[in-house]
Amino acid sequence: MMTVSELQKGSDKFIEFVQQKAKERGQSFFIDSGEGRDKVVNDMYVEDLSGWLINPDEEAVFVPQWERKNVDEKFDHQYVFAIWQEDSGKLNIEFRRFH
Repeated sequence: MMTVSELQKGSDKFIEFVQQKAKERGQSFFIDSGEGRDKVVNDMYVEDLSGWLINPDEEAVFVPQWERKNVDEKFDHQYVFAIWQEDSGKLNIEFRRFH
C-alpha cells in the first residue's frame, strides 16, 4: 500500500507522463479533472483524466482562461479524455473526444 506522499508523487509522475504523450503529438494537455478507474501502475497512481489538448499557437489565449477556470466554449472541440491502458506492464495513453 502506498503512503499519501507516495500517492501524490505517483500522481504527479502520471500527469507528467500524460503531458509528455500530448507533447509527442505536438500539443499540450491541460487537466480539468480526474475521471476514475484508478490503479497503481509502475509506481504511478493512474486514472483516466479529462482536459484540453491545445496547439502551441493557441496557448497564449487558452492558458489565462484555464488558470481562471473560465475556458471559452470555442475550445470545447479540444476537450478530451486521456484514457490509460496497460499492456504487459507498459502504460499507454489514448486521447479520445466524446461529442
